[in-house]
Amino acid sequence: IIRFFLITYGTTTVEALKRNGPLLAVGYFAGTKAAGLYRLAQQLSQGLGKLSTLLTRSVYAEIARAKVAAGADEFRKLATQTSLIAGSGGALVIMLAILVGGQLMGLIGGDAFRAGYVVMIPLTIDASLELAAVAFEPVLHSTGRARQALAARIGALVVTVGGILVFVSSGGAAGIAWAVALGGATFYLTMGLLARRALKAMEHSVSATGEEAVTP
Repeated sequence: IIRFFLITYGTTTVEALKRNGPLLAVGYFAGTKAAGLYRLAQQLSQGLGKLSTLLTRSVYAEIARAKVAAGADEFRKLATQTSLIAGSGGALVIMLAILVGGQLMGLIGGDAFRAGYVVMIPLTIDASLELAAVAFEPVLHSTGRARQALAARIGALVVTVGGILVFVSSGGAAGIAWAVALGGATFYLTMGLLARRALKAMEHSVSATGEEAVTP
C-alpha cells in the first residue's frame, strides 16, 4: 500500500508539472501577453483533460474488477474497446478544434485572442491523446505494473522539457504548445506499448497455466 501511495503521489506530481510548467515557460520566454493567450487556449483544451480524468476513475474500477472476475480475453476486450471509444472521441474533438477553434477563441476572449488558435490546436491534440490513453494506466496498475506507468509519465515530461528548449526560440508560445503535444504523443505511444505487453504477458500466463492443468 505504501509503495502504491508513493507511485500515485509521484504520478500526481508529474501531472502537475506537465500541466503548469509550460505556462510558466511561456511567461518566462515569451512574456505575459503570450502567457495570457496560452492560458486561455489551455483552459479550453483542459475541458477534455477533465473528461479523461473522470473516465479514468470510472474505467479504473471496471478494469480492476475484470482483472480478477473475468477471463484474459474479456479483460483484453474491455481495454481495447475503451481505448477505441476514447480515441474516437479525441479525434472528433481535434477536428472541432481545427474547424471552429479560432472562432471559439475570439468568442470568449475577443479578436485579440484569436491568435491563440495556433496554441489551442497542439494543446487539444495533447488532451485528446491523454483521453485516448485512458485505459492504459488502469491496465498497468491492475497487472502490477504501476511503476511502468509512472516511468512513462516521467519520460513524457523529459521529452516535453526538451521540446520546449528546442522549439521556444523559433515558435514562442506555439512552439511550447507543440512541445507539450510531443510529450503527449510520447506518453500515448509508450503507455500503449506497455499496456499491450502487459495484456500479452497475461494471456501467455493463462495459456501456460491451462497447459499445465491438462498435463498428466
